[in-house]
Amino acid sequence: MDGIDRHTVESEEVNVLIRSPAMTNIEFVDLPGIVADPALKKEQTEGLVKGYLRDRKNLVLCVEEATCGNLDATQAVGLVNAAGRAAQTIMVLTKTDLVDPSVIRGRLWPRVMRISNESIKEFAGCVAVINRNHHEPRSLVEATEDELEELTFESRVFKKLPEMPQRMSELDSKLRSNLTVPNLIAQVEAMYRTYIIDHWQAAAQEMLEPKVDEAQQAVRRLGPPVDQLTIGQDLEQAAHTAIIQEVFLPLQQGSFTTSLASRCEGR
Repeated sequence: MDGIDRHTVESEEVNVLIRSPAMTNIEFVDLPGIVADPALKKEQTEGLVKGYLRDRKNLVLCVEEATCGNLDATQAVGLVNAAGRAAQTIMVLTKTDLVDPSVIRGRLWPRVMRISNESIKEFAGCVAVINRNHHEPRSLVEATEDELEELTFESRVFKKLPEMPQRMSELDSKLRSNLTVPNLIAQVEAMYRTYIIDHWQAAAQEMLEPKVDEAQQAVRRLGPPVDQLTIGQDLEQAAHTAIIQEVFLPLQQGSFTTSLASRCEGR
């Protein structure tokens, strides 16, 4: 740590590997937030983020506070749109418990449903989460798994969501599927699987096609399958093989003259 220059941005990744049979093998890169000052750090962080956005193999989580008044005015959303990566990006709205109750229905819900007037409606998804506890006296870290949901969305956010009529139960279900960290993880995995099918699998097949064609040509050069040969073809194939063994192979090995001389002496 002593060798780190705190006035610049380190581009080398710190890798933490977590393995589990039930987990999809996904590599996450936590990029630094872009700062406005000093200018050098702003330039370095922005360049680092742009580099990852240019790599089409990367999927993107764009993180902004749910309290933000206009997401299109944020630098993060602007960089995603400028790179043309909206379709491979999930918007993550943090600190949802701090959203003013008066704007939950008019601003937060349209965002997570992707029907707001902001450009995030073109994103692959939008999920609202509570990443830290700002109201409850008990820390989320200390809470049990059952209490965690109670302390967050069920107690703070969902109670602000009015009961929907039965005919709107599908809308209610869709809304709730875009809330909480577990649903965010599910959407990340779904996007990852879509990427594998639409991009990685197609790219792998494209790379393998020339190799498969080359192998098939090599098989065809060996001649027809044995079970398809007639007696005449069989003899012809055997004679052809004998000629190769008696003439061409010794020529390639430089031993044809010696072999021929020894045969003449034998006669």
